[in-house]
Amino acid sequence: MKAERITLHSVLDNKKHLDYICHLVKSESVFVYPTDTIYGIGGCADSDSVKSRILEIKGRFAGNPMIHIASDLKYFKHYDIRFSSIALKIVDQFWPGLLTLVLHSDSNPQGVAIRISDHPFIKAVNTITATPLFSTSANISNEKYNPDPDFIYKTFSDSVDFMIDAGLLPLSEPSTVIKISERDEITILREGVVSREKLESVMGL
Repeated sequence: MKAERITLHSVLDNKKHLDYICHLVKSESVFVYPTDTIYGIGGCADSDSVKSRILEIKGRFAGNPMIHIASDLKYFKHYDIRFSSIALKIVDQFWPGLLTLVLHSDSNPQGVAIRISDHPFIKAVNTITATPLFSTSANISNEKYNPDPDFIYKTFSDSVDFMIDAGLLPLSEPSTVIKISERDEITILREGVVSREKLESVMGL
């Protein structure tokens, strides 16, 4: 069965539609949705089965971590993530925004990639589900991302449960991704909207 294609404004403007979407999220659906930068494939980030299904849909290597995205830091309270003084300084300056932090976790030695977003869809879903979402680009691994929502729907309509369609998204650079080790060693994994110079300025370097 083809995935449902639901407009973003119908979810944001109709409480029944939002409740329906949140029910699907909590039921471990996998879906395409708009983010601050591009369309992503996601689902409830607390579900191993959702994670496995996303990786299968994308044809992605399991060892490559996915971003966990939410609208407020409080939704990560049940994660065993350590926020050092440097991490908190960066968070205070750049969140919500296009910066992903990979932070140490006792349960995941590779770290957990998290981002706080103020996108209206993510905010609306979080108010009801209170759980972060997985976020990975809506393209098959090793294939170029195509921003056309019609192309994205055609590509994934047989593999995801629904798509939140916000039309053609504004052009945006990718988010910046940095890793902060237990010893506060900072590695820029991907430089995007937040430049190295901005980060160094905040950290006093």
